[in-house]
Amino acid sequence: MTELSKVTTTILMFIGGAPGSTAGGIKVTTFSIILIAIISQIRGSNPVVFNNSISFTALSRAIAIIGLAAIWVIVVTTLILVVEGDKHRFLNIFYEVTSAFGTVGLSAANTPDLHIFSKILLMITMFIGRVGPVSFAIAITINNNMDKDRIYPEGKVIVG
Repeated sequence: MTELSKVTTTILMFIGGAPGSTAGGIKVTTFSIILIAIISQIRGSNPVVFNNSISFTALSRAIAIIGLAAIWVIVVTTLILVVEGDKHRFLNIFYEVTSAFGTVGLSAANTPDLHIFSKILLMITMFIGRVGPVSFAIAITINNNMDKDRIYPEGKVIVG
């Protein structure tokens, strides 16, 4: 594969499949919500799709899922690069980790030659890629009764 095809495939593996499928990754709908929110922010309007507005809760969940998934993939890639040293190229290891996160089954590195610690990290990543984002989305929808009645003042944060 060329470098460009590896990068393109890595992006697609990270996004994953439909929410009802057995595919891993962050899911197409999560990616779509973020993309729609970005376009709406540029236009200066509220995020709307098919004449339905996207709730703040859905947008917050999507940001959390993408953020946690990206952090996990980056941390695991870094750990494997540290363990493996100079035996494998960065893009091949990144491709391998993203493939594990998306439960795709593709490999650019020679997986059998990886250190046992790297293989264990990849196995954990496969599990988190399939179960993690879904479980996390469910976990953050559970309301905490203690914070339900609290109202906090709005903070002024400069972004951008």
